[in-house]
Order: sequence, then C-alpha cells, then structure tokens
Amino acid sequence: MPDLPLMWQNWRAHGAPIISSWIDEAGQGEHPDFGMLWECQVFEEIRACTGVILYVRFCDVPLKGAIGEAVAALILEKPVVIVAENCDPRQVLGSWTAHRLVVRRDTIEEAFRALGWEGATDAASPSEPKTEADRE
Repeated sequence: MPDLPLMWQNWRAHGAPIISSWIDEAGQGEHPDFGMLWECQVFEEIRACTGVILYVRFCDVPLKGAIGEAVAALILEKPVVIVAENCDPRQVLGSWTAHRLVVRRDTIEEAFRALGWEGATDAASPSEPKTEADRE
C-alpha cells in the first residue's frame, strides 16, 4: 500500500473530487502551525465537501486528524464513509461510528460512490502512487 498522502494524491490525479489539502503538506514540518491548519483549512474544506471518507488501517492507529475531521463533518450534517482495512471500525474508532450519518464500505471506490461520485471504478483504482514527473 502506498504512503497515504500519495494514495490520495493519486486518486485526485485520476479525477476524484478530493479537496483535502493535508495530503499536499503531510510531511514532517511541512505545516508550521497546526492551529491555523485546523482553523483556516480543515474546517473550511469540510464545510465545502460533500462528505468525508475516513480510511483506516490497523497500522495507522492511533489516528491523528481523521477523527477530528469526521466529527466536524457530523456536526455539519455531512456523511462520513468509513473504509476499514483489516480492522473493526467500532473497536478502533469508537462508538461514534454508529451515528446515523456514518456508513461503512469495503473499498475506496465504494466510498466515493456512496458520496455520489460515480467516476470511481475498479479500473481507475490507483494502485501505485504517481511520481513527481507524472504530476507535472
């Protein structure tokens, strides 16, 4: 599995409607002020989105900002789609996963479709991150 920011960048490069800016500045020290990140970027992106996909693998626990993003989406009455790889979301994430706006899907493709993006197909599923040269 590719590095998570690269995985999401690859989805975006394939046309997925991803507006999360954290994937472009996820490296150590790339964002100098996490307080401003949450105040000025994360909440605005969640306000502008259709919904949130929370992708979790057991090796990613504990999650950093993903739970905060999901809760912010729920407060704003936006759906949250959980894709949990090799883990039970209720055990890993907690009881909030039973909220009426939270659904679980088996794949990222299914999660995009659950949020109304029909462009996701197995054929378009990026399996390898794009290189810097591919992005230019």
